[in-house]
Amino acid sequence: MNSLKRVSIVSPASPIQDTSGIEETILELTRLGYEIQFDLGTSQNAEGDGLTKYLTNTLELRIEEVEKAFIDQESDLILCLRGGYGSGTIIDQLNFDKIANNWKPLIGFSDITALHSALQAKIGPHFTTFHGPMLAPLAKLSWTSLSNQKYLSHAFDIITGKTSSLPNHSVEILVEGQAHGRLFGGNLAVLSSLVGTSFIPRYQEKMLLFLEDISEPLYRIDRYLVQLTLSGFFDRVSGLLLGDFSLNTLDQESFRELILDRLAHLDIPIWLNLPIGHIEHNYPLPVGVFAQIDSTNRTLKWKSVC
Repeated sequence: MNSLKRVSIVSPASPIQDTSGIEETILELTRLGYEIQFDLGTSQNAEGDGLTKYLTNTLELRIEEVEKAFIDQESDLILCLRGGYGSGTIIDQLNFDKIANNWKPLIGFSDITALHSALQAKIGPHFTTFHGPMLAPLAKLSWTSLSNQKYLSHAFDIITGKTSSLPNHSVEILVEGQAHGRLFGGNLAVLSSLVGTSFIPRYQEKMLLFLEDISEPLYRIDRYLVQLTLSGFFDRVSGLLLGDFSLNTLDQESFRELILDRLAHLDIPIWLNLPIGHIEHNYPLPVGVFAQIDSTNRTLKWKSVC
């Protein structure tokens, strides 16, 4: 996949209000050798009202944009603009047969979790997508920073298959152990909303589940975990990798207690502080690939996406 260079930007969810940093981020991606195809006008929805004011466009146009990006032979990668809300409204009308014959990496997180899950459920684990950075969050970074430049380069090295591991990071091992399975997950609230639908994959293997969320109070996180538990979802999980949940220091300690109280009975390894989610350096994870974790060495490895 090292030759994947042409990037289409799609907007299946919420519009952007602030365009500052977009042009600079596109220039930084161009500096890394990527060709960006993006129409800013389709992502702002300045004319939206009623139900459409929190969506980039009508249902039909958002479906068309996503399908077109997959079948476009002039595009190698699909980078989502932002999350917010809206991806879940298109998944029951996407033409998965058409998309299945035109694989290319789709990249996004947060609300885009609905698309990742639907593609895995309807097409299969071979149709790898990436839970990872999006254009609007990237636009908040300063590209004069060497740290940010290195992050973006590493992130796209993961996406294009040049590397198949995260950088050294300070994960916290809440429950020790080793595990393997299909790497799957995303936003906790969005995944919980898909429970009971046909848009959650049922792999033959168990899942290495990764989760993140933003600004959710602990009682709602508790509610989502209980919902997933009662639905039997966690019965198919071999290991749990928790990313950023945007919690303050006090809530972070309560969060640890909550995770242990609700999930320790699963007897699976549980990690905290994986570098994914609503953070500046949100590293990509390939969805659907076979992966393994080793708590002793603090390693997460997956098979190369090629």
